[in-house]
Amino acid sequence: MTARAQLEQLTHGWYGYGVFAGVLTLFANGLGLASVLTAAGSTLFGFVLTFYLGRALLRRSSATRFALIGLSVLGGVLGVFGTGALALAFLSTWTLSALALVIVVGAQVLMNVRSFRVLTDRTVKGYFA
Repeated sequence: MTARAQLEQLTHGWYGYGVFAGVLTLFANGLGLASVLTAAGSTLFGFVLTFYLGRALLRRSSATRFALIGLSVLGGVLGVFGTGALALAFLSTWTLSALALVIVVGAQVLMNVRSFRVLTDRTVKGYFA
């Protein structure tokens, strides 16, 4: 697979994560007006951010790639600790909203690991050279 295709696939993965996290958060917080507006706003913000970062990567912005590698490591490490803390909270409360948060943060960790693997791939490195 070409580096460009890997970057496009990664961007599409983040779009999918945004929809998944928005829907799961919406149902975890209830279907009230404030919850719907918050979920829609955060999903839209995530889409816009993903769009601009994805376009910067496709334009071969080394600074964006470097920053995203650092953010993916930081997000992965902090996400593991956050997932653990949320899992312990779930075990003490046994609520669906706590379980939903564990799933959302766990999926975020997986996306950060995937981002790190793609951005440090040999073919992707060559794309930015």
